[in-house]
Amino acid sequence: MAGILYLIPNTLGDDAREGQLSSVLPKDTIERASQLRYWIVENAKTARALLKAVGTQSPLICPIQEMQMSEWRGPGKEQAGKESVNLKAMLQPILDGHDMGLMSEAGLPAIADPGSDVVKMAHQMGITVRALVGPSSLLLALMSSGMNGQSFAFHGYLPVQHNEKLASLKQLEQE
Repeated sequence: MAGILYLIPNTLGDDAREGQLSSVLPKDTIERASQLRYWIVENAKTARALLKAVGTQSPLICPIQEMQMSEWRGPGKEQAGKESVNLKAMLQPILDGHDMGLMSEAGLPAIADPGSDVVKMAHQMGITVRALVGPSSLLLALMSSGMNGQSFAFHGYLPVQHNEKLASLKQLEQE
């Protein structure tokens, strides 16, 4: 029987420090994360930091050093043309019957995040995907903005380069 891909939220800042994690992530999310041995992460260092904090709240299934972590930073940051092969290989433990976690560097995996590639591939492979509750910078910004949450659009992050950023803003003005 195949395992499940769990989308494990990460904190948005230094909230992973001991004692603060439970004020950011629900108990069920912390407990699920503590029971996963296989991971696809955007950044192994931040994933280990969160798992260290998780271990103070719920016993880890194994030491962090024994967990299998594969980094996925998105297309273009992996070997060109090998993205789907790499993702299939990374997801193989699920097909072998193991549950796996997907963790972003911050916030929710797959929301303005390369984790969306992993989720898409999991669906294509017939893998069950379960999203768990956690913080989202996008929704927190919307909530605190006073804007109408019934009708809004998120166009992703603006480019870093000044000229590209201006072009993107001008295009958004036209829409």
